[in-house]
Amino acid sequence: MKSIESELGNLFTLSSHVRVYVPSTVDVSVEAETTEQVEDTKRLLAGWFGGATAYRAVGSWVSATGALVDEDVTIVEAYCTEAQLQDHIGEVLGHARHLKKVLSQEAIAIEVQHQLYFV
Repeated sequence: MKSIESELGNLFTLSSHVRVYVPSTVDVSVEAETTEQVEDTKRLLAGWFGGATAYRAVGSWVSATGALVDEDVTIVEAYCTEAQLQDHIGEVLGHARHLKKVLSQEAIAIEVQHQLYFV
C-alpha cells in the first residue's frame, strides 16, 4: 500500500490560505448590493495569488439582545505559497480596511492560515 506522501509528494503544493468575508450589508445591517466589492476582491486575490474562489454563505451571531442574527456573506478565498502570502498580506489588510470603509462596517473578517481576524 502506498503512503499519502508517496502519492502526493511530487505534486505542486500551495500551503497558505487567505479568505475575505464580503458582507451583503452597509451600515452594519442595511441590505445592499455588494457585487462590485465581491468582484474587486476576486480580481485582487487572483492577481496576488494566481486564482480565487468565491462562494456564498450565511454568517450568524448572537446580538446584544440575545437574538440570532443571520447575514448573507460572500467568501472569497485563495490558496498561495508562503512567499506570496508574505508579499501580499499588507495588501489583503488594506483591501479589508477599504471594504470596511466603503460598506460602513464595524469590521471585515479575514481568515489567514485558518485563523479569523476582524479588521
